[in-house]
Parts: sequence; C-alpha cells; structure tokens
Amino acid sequence: MIAVSIEKLVRWCVVDEWPKERETAGLGGGMGSGWGATESYVKLLTVIDENRYGVVPDVGGAGDVHPDAVVVGEALQRLCADGGPVLAEIDPAWLVGDLVWRVGERQGDEAGREALAWMMPRAIEALGRVVAIDAAGARRAKLPLDALLVRSALLGAPEWRMAAATWGQVKRPNGTLVWRRKARRAVDWNEEGEAIRWADVEVDVPPTPGGRRRIADAYPAMAVMPFDDDTVVDRARHVLWRTALRALAAAVAGQLADHALIDDGAASMPWLGGGRAGRVLLVALSPSPDTPPRRAAKRRSGHGGS
Repeated sequence: MIAVSIEKLVRWCVVDEWPKERETAGLGGGMGSGWGATESYVKLLTVIDENRYGVVPDVGGAGDVHPDAVVVGEALQRLCADGGPVLAEIDPAWLVGDLVWRVGERQGDEAGREALAWMMPRAIEALGRVVAIDAAGARRAKLPLDALLVRSALLGAPEWRMAAATWGQVKRPNGTLVWRRKARRAVDWNEEGEAIRWADVEVDVPPTPGGRRRIADAYPAMAVMPFDDDTVVDRARHVLWRTALRALAAAVAGQLADHALIDDGAASMPWLGGGRAGRVLLVALSPSPDTPPRRAAKRRSGHGGS
C-alpha cells in the first residue's frame, strides 16, 4: 500500500492516470457540466475534446487507467452529480482576517476596525462569487468541483498570499491625496429619461495643488493598501478546494486497492495559521475601542550574567 494524501492522489490521477482514458466525451460530456470543454472553445475557438474524467486524453499513451484512479474519478462524478459537499458556515471576515491583524498590529485597533469595515463588503462579494445557497438553504459551490480539482492538480492550489497591508489615505499616481464627499445623484430613470430615484453617492473632490482640501464637507478616501480583490476570491476558492478534497477523501475511504490515504494536516485557511491564530480577529471582534492591552515587549537587560 502506498501512503498518500488526497491532494497527491488527485494529482496522480489527473497527470498520470486519467489521460489514459482515450475515449473522448465531446463538447457536452466529461465530468460535471462539461464546462471545461466549453470554456476551452470560447478561449481558443476550437473544440478541446476531454474524456469522461475532464482531462485531455493521451492518445499515444499505453495501458489502462489504474483501478484506484477509476474509483477516485467515479467518486468525484457522484460528488458533482449531488451538487458537491455542503459547506460549513464561512464568515467573510475570515478571508481577510490576517490583513486585519497586520493593520491592528502596526496602526492600532481602531485602524483595524476601520480596515475590516472597508474590506467586509469586498469579502462578502468574493464569497458570493464562489458559494451559493440552494433551495434547501445549504451553502454549495458555484464552481464545478471537477474543474477546480483538475485545474489545481495541474497549476497548483488557488493562490492566497497577499502583501502586507496598511490602512491609509488613497493617493493618486502623482502622489496627491484623494478626498471625497457625498453628492446627490440620480440612480434610476424612467422610459423618458427622467430621474425617478436619487441617492447619496461618493464622488472624488477635484485635485488641488498639494492635495489640500478646499470643500468643507470633504473627507479622506481611505483604503487597505495594497488590496487585491481577485486574491480574496482565490482565498474563497482555496477553502472550497480543501472542502472538496476532504469530501472526496471520505467518499473513497476503504475502496482503494493500492493506496492508503493519510491526513496531510493542510489547513483550509492557511493565512490564519501560525503564530497569528490567537489574535487574528481580536481587533475585528472587539465590541468597543476598549480592547485588551497588549503585552509589553520583554526588556533586554543591559547587564551580562547574574
């Protein structure tokens, strides 16, 4: 028996075994919805035939698909047919918790709370691009799980790393500060083109020499910098990817002939791990500015020995 993690087992299936299935499924076939072939056609304007495992067959290869790879493929097909695993409650704040921690550590808890308030709508939107709530109220993946697992096996796990973040006033490319104000604007019109609904929206105040504020009700445009919305979406995909791998591992448990699954201990949200885990959302969860005092740094003694 070969001891292997579910991630490595799937990679072995995708790279070495599933391409041995030389019979193609056509544009509408393959695992799941066949979206992978459709997407390939849209991008390349040609049909990329995939086999029933959702990968391109190796027409020059030799041998049959290993029985364990067949078991994994069939289990994944059933998982996709059932709508994928039900996802546990995911707090959008978890997708940006490490950024909150960094801001809080560098700039104080109040800045951390303001940064979280700015990031939360973006985290909610990112989660909504990956997860949907079905008719029964369960959270399920919007993405085809087979395509996600195949892509991750070939290209690596969804990226989740983000640069160190700070909370500060936005600057234009020329270095001047950005100021904003509330303005009444039409947001809906009737068939004749007449405004029928108005709302207060944020607008940029025209720049002035040196970035000085000229309008009394203007306020600084604040943001977490740098901030990559696409990476937050990839973090949501990372959680989904790990959930799918665990569901697949449970589905094939006890059915493999030559492989024994082991737990690799990989975290669903590695950006919340390490030494930051205990404090990562302390700033976010503090109900008031009166947060617990931080421990003072240990003083180094200037005397040698005792």
